[in-house]
Amino acid sequence: MQEVDDLRVCDATGQYVLATWRRVMVVIWKGVATAEGIERSRQVMDVWARRHKEGVMVLVVMPAALPRPPSEEARAAMLRATQGAKANLKGIAMVYGGSGFVLAAIRGVTAARSLIDRSRIPTRIFANVAEAAPWISQCVGPDHTANGLVEAVDRAARA
Repeated sequence: MQEVDDLRVCDATGQYVLATWRRVMVVIWKGVATAEGIERSRQVMDVWARRHKEGVMVLVVMPAALPRPPSEEARAAMLRATQGAKANLKGIAMVYGGSGFVLAAIRGVTAARSLIDRSRIPTRIFANVAEAAPWISQCVGPDHTANGLVEAVDRAARA
């Protein structure tokens, strides 16, 4: 419990939860990503990242079952958000659990986006938060432990 004392929920709606834990911004989608939610996460990120000159990470968690891929508007918002990202953004970890055509399509869009912008912002895709934790820790520091990150995400998801 002590590891998540510094968890801050910045915004929670029926569509998403935006939270920060240490130098990781967590975006938990409860359904398909929306342009409005992506723009809101970018606003929060712009303010929050300025306080962390040593660098930050973004962890995006998608639900295991999605009814459809994100809309064209949401995909465009994702591209704008990454193109306008702060220079201290060290990487984006995407968690897509589950299987099926929709998740495969989302993984494909994410992979294509990371190829377009690969030199600036490394993006990795994981099946769960625990798998993403070692890479996040490598990028932002050993105080970002797997147990702490998993617990922080679980707690934020309940917000």
